[in-house]
Amino acid sequence: MPSVGLALNGLGAAELRYASGLFNLIRNLGGSIGVATVNAWLQDNTRIAPMSGDLDQAGRLAQSEFGQLVGRVASTVR
Repeated sequence: MPSVGLALNGLGAAELRYASGLFNLIRNLGGSIGVATVNAWLQDNTRIAPMSGDLDQAGRLAQSEFGQLVGRVASTVR
């Protein structure tokens, strides 16, 4: 409630009616956008989560292959 007091403090009776409506509109709109953003983020994470296991496996395979390549290059340099 302190934010409402700060936003609407100092307005006259005629302006307060419109300012209050605008304040509530923006607050509700901001909440809706925030909820939609978090929902979209959570859906993306649940869709990507099963792929993370595959990415971990691919990363381990890439490290193994790179290690073998380094070993081959090191053996030819000696």
